[in-house]
Amino acid sequence: MPARIEAFIAAERRAGLSTKSILNYLGLLHSIFEFAQRRGLAASNPCKQVDKPERPGATEDVRFLDTTELDALVAAVPDDACGPTE
Repeated sequence: MPARIEAFIAAERRAGLSTKSILNYLGLLHSIFEFAQRRGLAASNPCKQVDKPERPGATEDVRFLDTTELDALVAAVPDDACGPTE
């Protein structure tokens, strides 16, 4: 069964789907198999045996705004019904 999941990943990549979309599909499939295992309908979860595709840039550090950037962002929010900051 892991071979079928790997074939699915390869087919979705060839179809041009983004890595994020493929990961979303794999997450759903993983949940379905976990549910089936809990109900005794599946002996194992083949999704656990497959390497997930890596998202480009997923290993980059998260950059947080510094105080000056945060202040500029808050100052740029309009002070109307859609964007009050208080």
